[in-house]
Amino acid sequence: MTYDTVLIERIVAEVIGRLRPETEPTRPTRPGLLLVYPGEFESQAVAVVEKELQAGWNVYHAQVDEMEHVSLHRDVKRLVFLQTDQDLLMRGALGLTGTVASQLLAEGLLRGIPALLVPCSSLKWLLDVRAGEAVLPPAAKRYRQHIRTHAAELGTFGATLGSMADVLALADASVEEEIAGAGIEGRAPRPERAAVFEGKVLTQNDVQQAKERVLYVSPSTVVTPLARDAARTNGVTIQVNER
Repeated sequence: MTYDTVLIERIVAEVIGRLRPETEPTRPTRPGLLLVYPGEFESQAVAVVEKELQAGWNVYHAQVDEMEHVSLHRDVKRLVFLQTDQDLLMRGALGLTGTVASQLLAEGLLRGIPALLVPCSSLKWLLDVRAGEAVLPPAAKRYRQHIRTHAAELGTFGATLGSMADVLALADASVEEEIAGAGIEGRAPRPERAAVFEGKVLTQNDVQQAKERVLYVSPSTVVTPLARDAARTNGVTIQVNER
């Protein structure tokens, strides 16, 4: 008895093919982003930031006042420290890890994870070298320069200073990388860029200097009449975040 070996091979291949589970192409998962912030940071501001970043990131939280140990998720590819104070800045530059926040920063930098540090209100001058310099005595100017030097050194390790606008811009950066990597076309455009206003009074000057088209404010924020006029003139939407 002779066998048609070609036919048998085709039958075997078909049977094996049916036994194999069908695999569907999986969409690349979003990278992880860890938000690190103190307990006194407004929960409404955190909610707005998270909502914006979720377009391109899996957002994790680390409220450092409530943490007892450090643990970074494996998929975390970016660290964001809100309300960065001088203690974290100097510890990070010197490689000291005596606090939860500084331990998180050190672990991230040791793993090559870039970090974005948003200065607290008392350190906002770090984002503008001209802020208040003219009225300071020489000793204060030298002290500021001392802190700037450590901030610059920290930047060489992958931890840079930035504003809340820089944090929100990370959402676009992640989406653009995803589109470039996956070759996605025809994606719906992202909504207009938004910013979180952290102050207690929103003034005309704040609106005029805003680079974003949407400003989120908390229900307790006082919006001056001139600020509302400036918003209408400049096409800025003032949105009260009720969360």
